Amino acid sequence: MIAPLKTRLAALNPRERRLVLSAALLIGATLLYLLGEWTFSERNRLDRRLPIAETELTRMQTEAEELAQLQRLTPPPATSLMVRAQAARAAAAARQLNLIIDADRSGLRVTGSAQPGPLLDWLASMQAQQQLQPAEFSLEANGERLTVQGVLTPVSDR
Repeated sequence: MIAPLKTRLAALNPRERRLVLSAALLIGATLLYLLGEWTFSERNRLDRRLPIAETELTRMQTEAEELAQLQRLTPPPATSLMVRAQAARAAAAARQLNLIIDADRSGLRVTGSAQPGPLLDWLASMQAQQQLQPAEFSLEANGERLTVQGVLTPVSDR
């Protein structure tokens, strides 16, 4: 491949050879410049991105440790839905939520209305303390309150 190029270059007159060599040098210099510019911009991008990635890694490691600790915890003894319903009613009353909570064989039926903040706090406490999770749950905005209707079911064993 190089031999035919050398013969063609030798066939050119000296002025054309200098012009071809100048063009080759210019193209080579341009490619080196573009490579250097790309390398510089990538280096700057990585310098900006690295602290963010390190922060994310630290957060993920912390969350992984917390998850491992939670998985090592022993689950509380199983309680009946009637006991959980009483606890749910007490927690709702403590947060001044206007909820009707009844136990049936599928879980706890919840109806009523409440402020969004205390309601979400109550739902989180039901999941954390009573191992109840929302199922078939609907929330509708009604002014500054939410109309609630749904079922809280026991979290299934892993």
